[in-house]
Amino acid sequence: MLYYYYFPLWKTLFEELGAQVVVSDISTREIIDEGVKEAVPEICVPIKIYIGHILNLLSKDVDYVFVPRFTSIRKGEFFCPKFMGLPDMIKHSLPQVEDKL
Repeated sequence: MLYYYYFPLWKTLFEELGAQVVVSDISTREIIDEGVKEAVPEICVPIKIYIGHILNLLSKDVDYVFVPRFTSIRKGEFFCPKFMGLPDMIKHSLPQVEDKL
């Protein structure tokens, strides 16, 4: 949900910098299945879905994929360690995206 919450900010930022913003398609069974297929079994379903969305973006031949690193949004509260490591997990799970992160 953070991505939906912050999307208007990021979209504006990148467009002001002259970038064309491309978003992934809505979650479908195909996107979920692709994420499950590429992800390591130990990670949770939301991250597997996220990986599916990264693959969906790659299929659109994008130049870069923006994967922010969230650690917390309130003082003293922290996200799940797997969520905090999402950029690294994407880089190591999907070697084809490493030069696009």
